[in-house]
Amino acid sequence: DISLLKQMALDSRPDIRKVSVQPLVDLARENLELKKWIVTEVCNGNLKRSFLKAAIQAKIYLDNYEMILPLLHHDDRKIRFIASSILKYDSIPKNLITEQAELLLNDPIIEIREIAHNILKA
Repeated sequence: DISLLKQMALDSRPDIRKVSVQPLVDLARENLELKKWIVTEVCNGNLKRSFLKAAIQAKIYLDNYEMILPLLHHDDRKIRFIASSILKYDSIPKNLITEQAELLLNDPIIEIREIAHNILKA
């Protein structure tokens, strides 16, 4: 049940949250609204960044990468760092990857600049 998993994901107890990550990511693979919910709740600070990391690593945003691209410019450096891994998706047009990586070269966080540099070198 998606509503129960959402409640678990927002629970204050880490062990409850942890149990909900994989089932939510798996369900989000075929559920656009759940993909949006993950992004929104992470950006609002209600959902741990680990959910976004798990979702991007599971490549559930392959066909919806446009949901993640704005996060490359989020105020939270950790969200920007997690979002930068989407630039490794083959489904994103090369010119868009290059454009975004060039913008990230100016990021104040060195690790994000390094990711951008490596993407542009490849």
